[in-house]
Amino acid sequence: MKHLDEIRLILNNNALDILAINESKIDNQISNNEIHIDGFNIIRKDRNRFGGGVVLYVRQNISFSDRIDLIPDELEMVCIELSLPYNKSLLISTWYRPPNSLMNKFDYWASFLAKCDNEDKELILIGDLNCDVSKTIPDPHTCKLQFLCSLYQIDQLIKESTRLTPKSATLIDLILTNRPENISRSGVIHLGISDHSLVYAVRKFTLPNGRQKIRQVRNFKNFAENDFIRDVSQLPWEMVYQFGDPNLCWQVWKSLLLDALNRHAPLRHKRIRNNPVPWINPQIKELMRKRDYHKKKAIKYDSESQWELYKTLRNEVNINMRKAKSKYFCDKIQASSQMGDSKSGWAWINSLLGRKHKNANINELKVNDDIISDDKSITETLNEYFINIGMKMAAESACQSTDALNDQVIYESTVLLPKENFHFADITIDSVSKRLQKLNVSKATGALIQMCDQWLQDMDEGKINGVVFLDICKAFDSVNHEILLEKLKTQFGIHDIELKWFQSYLRNRKQKGQPHVFMPTTLRYLPLRMITIH
Repeated sequence: MKHLDEIRLILNNNALDILAINESKIDNQISNNEIHIDGFNIIRKDRNRFGGGVVLYVRQNISFSDRIDLIPDELEMVCIELSLPYNKSLLISTWYRPPNSLMNKFDYWASFLAKCDNEDKELILIGDLNCDVSKTIPDPHTCKLQFLCSLYQIDQLIKESTRLTPKSATLIDLILTNRPENISRSGVIHLGISDHSLVYAVRKFTLPNGRQKIRQVRNFKNFAENDFIRDVSQLPWEMVYQFGDPNLCWQVWKSLLLDALNRHAPLRHKRIRNNPVPWINPQIKELMRKRDYHKKKAIKYDSESQWELYKTLRNEVNINMRKAKSKYFCDKIQASSQMGDSKSGWAWINSLLGRKHKNANINELKVNDDIISDDKSITETLNEYFINIGMKMAAESACQSTDALNDQVIYESTVLLPKENFHFADITIDSVSKRLQKLNVSKATGALIQMCDQWLQDMDEGKINGVVFLDICKAFDSVNHEILLEKLKTQFGIHDIELKWFQSYLRNRKQKGQPHVFMPTTLRYLPLRMITIH
């Protein structure tokens, strides 16, 4: 889409929850990541890069389902059903009807309206229908549109022209609804992006607020390094050795250090402001403001000179945006190259190509026949699943049956204890380095190091690495902690403090889900998991 960066800026600066775009001019070769806008989900139906196509951007805090079952294949249309708390579900649709369409397009649209009517749901349809409803004597296509609207009791909300040129003014971008009493206001906003103005409607309900991005940072404004070092050196570190439990030792150590750090560099909360298009500088924003201003003047006074000024500024904005975006990414990639930071360079390239975005937001879950939509229930459901999955796997495995467990204990009781107990020993950096150099590349660790070296060499030579990773961590979820500890004791001679170290890690572990607060649950099986609902 040609004006994607300006659309990102509009959505970032305005409280729009759903945005419909007609004539998106994209095809299936363009992925959703390439046209992604932070904070929004995408639903689209493409034609090709020369014309047509529709896209819906829906804010991520809105639960919805794609109602492709309602749409005839012959229409360039998408339709979603919104599921909102304390409100009945409603259908939102956008339809683009090309100007040279045959009359039978309205027959397909009539079938769509009939399906919506059968479900007795509220419908809001927005789109460029290329039917000028402002004409005193409408053409046959507009007459057909108006007939179907009256048949299904649908009102058209927009009352002023939406496509304006120096020689014409037409009302072809429409908003249609079968429940106009639920719309608090609607209208037209004249933007300089296109010769089509933006049409909008405000529905009467309250949406859940999107969560602000807030992070904790330390204030080093009055930080005195020497005073901090002096205070840290005077802390009662001997308290750490009063406990035999490694977890308690860690908590005491961390508490002592953080208390000192909080005195010298206190924590503060900082709201993270999103800037989806950092290459749009103040000069370009000023040009955009002037472009929109002159378009409004041209529409209001029907001035040819204002139309010429608008066109000049529109072209100037487009040229400057292309140059600024190109310079921004070139500078970032070049800076990464000069610092030898290939990771950062590839991150900027992936960001430019749209590979950066990963949507992990969960608005609702379907469990059996129930739909769960609130954050707390979603978190509890996911937490419960991951807690029990290891136990289920263990129960399904023959080696984890009761008989097998008894056999294992009997077998281990006959194993001879090692002559010497296991103890941790000090390891120097030089010894670690020598061990790494002697690694056998046929082993897993050595092979991984060799592969990483090969990948880095390929990247330096401009080649592309394709790697498939198989995640088998779930196999370890079925490891029984008691059997594992018994093996460490009987077969490897791990006792006393060393054995307690492993016991501390394996016992009373907690898994927590985080919608707004932590909800810990004790685990019996490894590994630990963290589930975060955004």
